[in-house]
Amino acid sequence: GTARFGTKEDIKPFVDPKFQNNVILTGTEFLTMNTRPKIPANARNLNACVIGSSGSGKTRFWLTPQLLQAHSSYVVVDPKGGTLDQCGRFLQREKDRVRV
Repeated sequence: GTARFGTKEDIKPFVDPKFQNNVILTGTEFLTMNTRPKIPANARNLNACVIGSSGSGKTRFWLTPQLLQAHSSYVVVDPKGGTLDQCGRFLQREKDRVRV
């Protein structure tokens, strides 16, 4: 086969130069939130489904960084209220509506 891990050059067309305009995928890879990039073939669906076992870091390493960018609308299901405790005041200061 020809499968391989992607390089920085592979993802470069999908990254916005302005950091705030990206969804964080990893510590070094991002994906532009612009759904109409200059090259239409580079347009991507921005939906995300994060799956992992308890304690695997879904909230800490994926959700919290996205929320702290305060660049989008989010619907967060937070049964224990931990995310609200961590990010709620920050989001209110950013003029986001936080509903419980």
